[in-house]
Amino acid sequence: MQKRLVKVGNSLGLVIDKSLLSVMNVTRTTRLRMTLEGGRLIVEPMLGDCDPRPPTAREALAALRELERLGLRQEHFDQIAPVPMRLGTYMAYLDYLGPAPRHELVITIRRMSELRQRLRFGWSKSEAIAAAIAAVPFELPSGVETRLD
Repeated sequence: MQKRLVKVGNSLGLVIDKSLLSVMNVTRTTRLRMTLEGGRLIVEPMLGDCDPRPPTAREALAALRELERLGLRQEHFDQIAPVPMRLGTYMAYLDYLGPAPRHELVITIRRMSELRQRLRFGWSKSEAIAAAIAAVPFELPSGVETRLD
């Protein structure tokens, strides 16, 4: 496959075909690591480095739907959510996700995105949950961090 760079503002960009993005499990919000090795540019998705911008309700709902198809149940969600909450309550919060969502809701959404990405790469649920929690820590006001039991 041959490509040409395209002008993007004052920079140049590389357009990656949708089929290749699908094979790499990369979406618009996936962070990528780029390295040079022997004159080659290597582009790989980064795990454990979530998107710093607040997620949209649409992105959160898409992640939830895919996780439900992959077998996410309330007991898995209880491990991911930094504060106890039912899946139905979480979905209700997504309906009213404003410009400044509650901190614990943002943490939950980011952890679910991390979980989805790892499950796409074939991780087991328990490993993916532990990695998602480690990738997106949540510190309580007491300074205690949430952990798997």
